[in-house]
Amino acid sequence: MPVSVKEKNILKNEKSVYNKQNRKTEVFYMQRYPIRLYRDENGEIFGECPIIKGCVEQGDSIDEAIRNITQCIKDCLKLYENDKPEDYILDYNSNYNIDSSEYTPIGIWEVVI
Repeated sequence: MPVSVKEKNILKNEKSVYNKQNRKTEVFYMQRYPIRLYRDENGEIFGECPIIKGCVEQGDSIDEAIRNITQCIKDCLKLYENDKPEDYILDYNSNYNIDSSEYTPIGIWEVVI
């Protein structure tokens, strides 16, 4: 059965849409990550993202610690990008990264990445 010109155009448009849908695009999602900050006896500030395994940084001031832990979160997410979330996402209430009994808590922040 022959295909009409109208049907050819419809098929061509569907193919064009199909090609556009398969085109590689990058989508960025903003996500909130909690940060816990602690101070040790020497006055140094340690920060952790309690939901990402191994995500710990330090700084001389609160601002520096927040900048460092924010960069650490980005680095960890890049490092773990090919892994399953179950392998690196922790329970929020875990104390996996820093033993909080050794440090004085300063507070909890959130960063958006």
